Amino acid sequence: MKNAILGAGLAILLSILPYRIMALSAEMFVVFPGATRVVTTNDHYWDVGDLGVRLNRLGFTVVYGTPLYLDGQRVYGVTSFEEHAIAIDSSLSWDARYDVLTHEAGHTHQPFWVNAEEGDCYAEGVAAVLTGTLREHARYLHGTKWTCLGVFLAEWPSIYATAATMHN
Repeated sequence: MKNAILGAGLAILLSILPYRIMALSAEMFVVFPGATRVVTTNDHYWDVGDLGVRLNRLGFTVVYGTPLYLDGQRVYGVTSFEEHAIAIDSSLSWDARYDVLTHEAGHTHQPFWVNAEEGDCYAEGVAAVLTGTLREHARYLHGTKWTCLGVFLAEWPSIYATAATMHN
């Protein structure tokens, strides 16, 4: 009975969200967790450059380097609001760089009220809308799925607006 109630509640929540955010939300509950970027293809070479130009026009510098650390942990990308800079791990494939760059682009427009965990949910929502891929983003968010549902419900219009800004 408990599972039926939870399932019905989840179905109602997911019916409110737009398609890509809804699909990402559902994927978070079934995917194997992990933060490791496993994409090794290089189809998004030009997309990385295009998004870098858009971010530059918005006042953010994109730099590449390896290895990157944030608070003593190895990361694939980091956004510095003070320096208006985004750093991306240069050892990643071009498709993985695009996934990480879209995530970091999401951070540039995240709402002021979010904490770090909620900011990651927002940024991954933007990345999922921009890239159209769900598995990598859902794996990253698996441990924060309930927090992300709240962020997606509250901020889905802003997530889509940010993705549109980064796409056009």
